Amino acid sequence: MNPAKFQFGGVPAVFGADVALTATNGTAIVDTGALASPFRAPYLLDEIRFLVRVNRFTQIAWYYYPLFGNGITAKLQMGRINITQDFVPIWLFGTHVQKLWIAGAGVIDAQHLYGYNEYRWKLPRPLFVPLGSAITVNLQATPFLTAAARVSVSFVARALPVGTKTPPKIDVPFVTAYIPDLQTSTNERTAQSSEKDLVNPFLVPLHVQRFIGRQSYNGGYPAGLVFEVGDDGTIAFVGTDIKLADSMGYNVTRDFTPFDSVFEPGRRAWTFLRQLNPKERYNAAFRITGTYRAKLNPQVSLVGFREEVMA
Repeated sequence: MNPAKFQFGGVPAVFGADVALTATNGTAIVDTGALASPFRAPYLLDEIRFLVRVNRFTQIAWYYYPLFGNGITAKLQMGRINITQDFVPIWLFGTHVQKLWIAGAGVIDAQHLYGYNEYRWKLPRPLFVPLGSAITVNLQATPFLTAAARVSVSFVARALPVGTKTPPKIDVPFVTAYIPDLQTSTNERTAQSSEKDLVNPFLVPLHVQRFIGRQSYNGGYPAGLVFEVGDDGTIAFVGTDIKLADSMGYNVTRDFTPFDSVFEPGRRAWTFLRQLNPKERYNAAFRITGTYRAKLNPQVSLVGFREEVMA
């Protein structure tokens, strides 16, 4: 697809749906009809937004910001075309927007609030969605989500003129993630990705846009609270190192490097423009030491796009 052809134009529209998700292992499918274009025409999808609301969590000190982004994973597809490699935590789709905001103190009672997390994914290239096609969004809770949530999913799109033909090829965004299963030893926790994680699973090149790295701290005050490292002033990235290399054996980082040196703390991302050939991958290794090693949980994703032939 010629990217310049669809950079501008179209009728702006936002449409979406929300769904309830139970804690820990809950699953939900967002209403596909509500996510369908309100126009009888193909459209370009520019952005996907996730808004998570959790009710009745305990009021806590101002400097703690509870986290819901790693407690909810999403799997996206457009018909036969995969947009994600299985389920991916929603905070690993796009760069950091803002930390949690809180509203409603005293509405329910004096000790409970409404908590909101917002995540936005600006697609690497606009996704052409043909007339009659639908994007399905499946959600799944992880053990990090300890309370029931309401998740709103919205599409920021541009409707194209009626009769616009589907291009022979389209650019399709793609996200794959590595969620490490950290092994604990006496003084450190370690993990190594496999050939199934940060890989190009397609038979065409994958154009990498960026890596995203985020880290949560599990076990704050009150017990069991999960919040994002970097949003809280008392917990820094200190102690978490990452080493990246490609499947050809070339180092992306020279050795184990501090997490916040690789992923700029403000955006939680590293812009990384490279073409990844079919079945090539990146290998990620984590090493966590220091006081907070037992409670830190880093994650990393690879975001890009590839070309798909439309039958």
